[in-house]
Amino acid sequence: MSVNTSPIRLRDTPAELQAKLNLTGPRFDNFKNFARRAHNEYIQTHPTSRWANVNVVWTALPEQERLETSRIMYDLCKAASLFPAGYPQSRIKEGIEARLHQVRRTWQQGKRENQRQHADDD
Repeated sequence: MSVNTSPIRLRDTPAELQAKLNLTGPRFDNFKNFARRAHNEYIQTHPTSRWANVNVVWTALPEQERLETSRIMYDLCKAASLFPAGYPQSRIKEGIEARLHQVRRTWQQGKRENQRQHADDD
């Protein structure tokens, strides 16, 4: 098994992240879905958390909330055998953090746009 060793960055594009994780298209689609599921599950079970607050930026999130959301996603990936046996766990965790960052940023942008539209309606 060959592992891409290029550093994973929070702002990597989806295509860059897919290449760095060596995931096929369908597997990367699953990876993205798992990120959305983990994000939504955490918000549903922790509606008053900072993670669920659209105004809290990534760097201001408590580490515990980031770790818990990452664990949810990691468990989904593991249950689906998304990564082959022996794949470096540290690499998986870096990829999870990058994808959750993207999912949360997209969610924030959507929520803010929604708030602006409702403000315009008033």
